[in-house]
Amino acid sequence: MKKSQSPSAKPAPAIWTLKVECVYGAYLKQRPCIRVIEIPEDFSLDDLHRAIQGAVEFGNDHPYEFYAGRQPFSRKVTYGEPPESPFDIPEFAEIPLHQVFPLPERMKLHYWFDFGDDWTFQITKGRKVKPPEAGVEYPA
Repeated sequence: MKKSQSPSAKPAPAIWTLKVECVYGAYLKQRPCIRVIEIPEDFSLDDLHRAIQGAVEFGNDHPYEFYAGRQPFSRKVTYGEPPESPFDIPEFAEIPLHQVFPLPERMKLHYWFDFGDDWTFQITKGRKVKPPEAGVEYPA
């Protein structure tokens, strides 16, 4: 006999795989900087920011923003206003990833960190969606 879920139990959010590639930075070396992050679809852009910071070992000490465009420097859609200081919570902090994806045709999500050194990352969502694995802490 199948075990039924209680009517109030929400299904676990799907896990998305995001490829995060640094496409520009004042100190970017010739070698590629690519990270793959698994993250629940209901996590926010701020959660993604923190995951990227951990993956590239930055200090999370500068302002940042997310935007969509066809190229890294063609800004078509900006997600909220950037904060006044690096210690303010940005307006887009609460936007969940499932409200960002799917992006408009041929656009990619970009993450811009440290407006002086211009660290710019291109974020691509993979097609594969999976359920969360037991014992895994996300983002991974």
